[in-house]
Amino acid sequence: DAGKIMITGNGGYNTAVEAMRAGCHDFLSKDEMNAELLRRAMLKAIETSGTRRRITLQRELQDVMFRDGLLAGLSDTHVQRTLAEIVRNNLQSTPKPVPAVVAPMDAAYLEQMVMFLQQDDEDDFVFH
Repeated sequence: DAGKIMITGNGGYNTAVEAMRAGCHDFLSKDEMNAELLRRAMLKAIETSGTRRRITLQRELQDVMFRDGLLAGLSDTHVQRTLAEIVRNNLQSTPKPVPAVVAPMDAAYLEQMVMFLQQDDEDDFVFH
């Protein structure tokens, strides 16, 4: 999240493009740099970095809120029955032959699915 400014003696266009692609917030040439340009670049880098950090934190909070809401919904028996019915209808509308290994979806099976989703490991939901 740190603000990055590249200061170089090679003020070419290609170098500037590569610096920005590498995550620099600004690019200054030593030949043209002065205290005011450096000051403005530093303030811009700090502001941009802070904005990115706030956006990242907002996204993380949104992901947690969405995940918690989804898990709460999946713990609701009405939602479980509705989900089971949707999945059952989708399985029934699948073109034949349907594999005989498809097990009926009862409350115990749905409970296992909910428990799987509630596991607190490193395979948490990733929302894009």
